[in-house]
Amino acid sequence: SDKYLYRNPIEVEGERVEIRKVNSFPRSQSKNTIYLKLATVQSVSSDIYTQKENSMATKDYGLHKVVVLGDEAHHYSASTKSEREAEQSWEQAISKILEAHEENLLLEFTATIDLENRNVYEKYKDKIVYRYTLDRFIQDGYSKNVKRIQSSNTDLDNMLNVVLLSEYRRRYALEVHDTFVKPVVMFKSQT
Repeated sequence: SDKYLYRNPIEVEGERVEIRKVNSFPRSQSKNTIYLKLATVQSVSSDIYTQKENSMATKDYGLHKVVVLGDEAHHYSASTKSEREAEQSWEQAISKILEAHEENLLLEFTATIDLENRNVYEKYKDKIVYRYTLDRFIQDGYSKNVKRIQSSNTDLDNMLNVVLLSEYRRRYALEVHDTFVKPVVMFKSQT
């Protein structure tokens, strides 16, 4: 949203840089301009594998240097985790984008990398640039304080308890403090 997207001027080596949100990268690019395409994993994969008007095909990623920022990277390492190479997976789409131009890059971000998984570890062991844990992220003030509870209950019991506790807190805030809160509950999958 424009509300948050680079409100202050950006300068690199004394020159002002403009950020432009686009659906596809222009063939002729302006100097000191970064073109930002925001897309889901599914839409990028679909564009790569399905020819359609106004979408970005593999050749479009070869015209200029591209940096792909992959947020929540743990969600799209399916081929690595399952040891199968699905023809039209996200990882295959990324490979096509990276191969389209020798200077294209991929930077992945995740707060929950599963380095206990041998395949994930082998893939990322020499690629991790910086480890910034969720605990540190919260401690540094970039997130709400998240409560994590360990127990020997089944996953189903834990999920039920969390939802009940969350609902109790919501109703308590409304009834006692006349304040409406909208709690957020996060569940992390081990698969």
